[in-house]
Amino acid sequence: MRISGARSACFSSAHRAASAKRRSRKRCAAAPDFALPETADDWSTLLIDDLQQQDDAFWRTLCDYIRPRAGKKFILLSRGTPPGELMAFQYTGLMTVLDADALLFDCRDIRAYFDAHGVAATDTEIAAIQKRSSGYPLAVVIAARCMAPDK
Repeated sequence: MRISGARSACFSSAHRAASAKRRSRKRCAAAPDFALPETADDWSTLLIDDLQQQDDAFWRTLCDYIRPRAGKKFILLSRGTPPGELMAFQYTGLMTVLDADALLFDCRDIRAYFDAHGVAATDTEIAAIQKRSSGYPLAVVIAARCMAPDK
């Protein structure tokens, strides 16, 4: 099913080949050739990225596409809140929305990351890293690398 209005290609052919082996499909809504898979036989998970600038007709089409495919998983990525058309999925428990704050590290996450990478840190240091980084994962990774024993 083709949906027009897309802008630029996002994914490589290598990614598409790897996805075929995992029974997942990844599509970029901003790609000029964006289309929903015609059949649902060859995939179990569909990831669609760059949904933030789509119009109401797109959302209605996407919802109509999702409804009859109850056994499939859909991962919808956007840089904004979900549109009203998708709220029914959220209210019925079929959709989980993760905002940016849900992806931030707390002290427990930072401790786990440091431990997994063999970086020693006191609880005071972990708390300071969390406060200074605001929990942004990239900042935590950089701190861990700077504090690594081989540095």
